Amino acid sequence: CIRDSWERNREIVVERWDDYHGKKPHFKRQIFKVVKDPNQALNLFKKGELDEIESTPLQCATQTNDADFAKVGVKAFHPTWSYYCIGWNGIKASAKGNTFFTDRLVRRAMAHAANIPLVLKNLTYGLSKQASGIFLRGSWMHYDPVKLFPYDLDKAGALLDEAGWKVNDSDGARYKEIDGEKVKFEFTLLIPQGSTLAPGFAAIFREDLAQLGIDLKQQTMDFSALLKRIRTKDFDAFTMGWGTGVDPDTIGNIWKSDQAEKGRNYISYSNPDVDRLHALQRREFDPGKRAGFFKEMHRLIYEDQPYLFLNTGAATWAFHKRIRGVTFSPRGVFSVSPSHLDWWVSKEEKLR
Repeated sequence: CIRDSWERNREIVVERWDDYHGKKPHFKRQIFKVVKDPNQALNLFKKGELDEIESTPLQCATQTNDADFAKVGVKAFHPTWSYYCIGWNGIKASAKGNTFFTDRLVRRAMAHAANIPLVLKNLTYGLSKQASGIFLRGSWMHYDPVKLFPYDLDKAGALLDEAGWKVNDSDGARYKEIDGEKVKFEFTLLIPQGSTLAPGFAAIFREDLAQLGIDLKQQTMDFSALLKRIRTKDFDAFTMGWGTGVDPDTIGNIWKSDQAEKGRNYISYSNPDVDRLHALQRREFDPGKRAGFFKEMHRLIYEDQPYLFLNTGAATWAFHKRIRGVTFSPRGVFSVSPSHLDWWVSKEEKLR
């Protein structure tokens, strides 16, 4: 396609390039409208002014079952190779000088303190599952025997005690002596503006951590500002979503030790065995053996808990009934061939 027009924050219009040598879309023109409010997008869809939208879990579960929606559209759902998580500053001290999450015991305690079943029930409406690590269950890279860290505040408290974070009887907070200084366990969770899951999760997590003597604060930020903070390691924790590429080799940019400064290894994770396994899979042509390397990486990373793995991703979409040829993949609707190149409408619908 070639660009026909572009109005900033309003719409982009593209025309089919008929001289292109490869496969061309069935539609001669596509109009991409910028609608920042998902509620407004759904209303426009129900009026027949949009042919497709990405819906929120709330919309998919509760706001697309009415007669107005049924007149024009159908909703679609498909699991994706993606997950939502909390990233811990595991190496470099935060701006306050605290290194809460350098200890794997603490990170595991956080996993036990997160009431993920409640989050899934109240915030994702059953459209996603609890994430069991960096790969989705059912994918060829997933380590199937992995055991999830269950929600267990007693276990979380025991792990914090073992890590040296003891409850002070005078105020009920947890403290630990670090470099001769008594440090209180309190941290800030950075949340991207517009997130539909993070605020609700933070509210649930805050209550459970308070029972353990930990004070969770949250700071909502524009995504570009948040990204700057995490790239410079100026954070305690942040919310993030990651996806696996068409080939999982791309995860090296997130997990390899040498990517902590120049790549997307924002949490400064380092495990020599993960580095070794990633190098081995790059030199292996046998699919079964290569899958084995990724499964072992999956196991090691989940046990280390450098991220708190929350829930798996899902593509939730709404399409006008006239659109045909839509297919889903582990990457969702877009980002994979043939995607919208296969979409079409009948001549009868086109003439309406």
